[in-house]
Amino acid sequence: GREALHASAIQTASGACAFIGQSGWGKSTLAAAFHVMGYPVLCDDCLLLKDDPDHVSVEPAYPGLRLWDDSRGVLFGNTRSTLPVSQNTTKRRIPTPESNIEDVGFQALRVIYSLQLHEDDESVNTPVIEPLSVREAFMELVQCAFRLDLTDQAMLLRQMRVLERVAKEVPVKRLRLPNDLGVLPAVRELILQDLRRE
Repeated sequence: GREALHASAIQTASGACAFIGQSGWGKSTLAAAFHVMGYPVLCDDCLLLKDDPDHVSVEPAYPGLRLWDDSRGVLFGNTRSTLPVSQNTTKRRIPTPESNIEDVGFQALRVIYSLQLHEDDESVNTPVIEPLSVREAFMELVQCAFRLDLTDQAMLLRQMRVLERVAKEVPVKRLRLPNDLGVLPAVRELILQDLRRE
């Protein structure tokens, strides 16, 4: 009875900040980049939405991150113990008990950044944030929503209504990124500046 997005999220002073996008485009890496600055990780890979009457909220999940070796090396080096995620991936799980989200409770969803990598464009070497229209935001959300049973018409209708509300009430922005882990500090600063303007 609840909707979920394929997303990672962090807790900020003004609420939850979520990252959506295709697998391997940096959702977990961005959450980890904020985590090392002291921002609690609310979830990695699955963001559970709560459709409250006054605002859209998210529910924290387990405290941990799943990272590829290159991201883990850049952000944590060899200083953190890791666990295997599954036999199907070389990603490793990094527990983040310092996120201390067990007592956080539901967080208002403040903003969603939809990641877009510039793998083939070497001229793009700085991150850029672009606003999306409600229609564009809705389509981005549909692409990253979990749909377990496509024959369940009631579930699909409920999901579309929730995603429509999120697109109308929560700013969804495209975050264009160079495919370069070296720009993570610049990406963090750009996001923090954007959050201060919201």
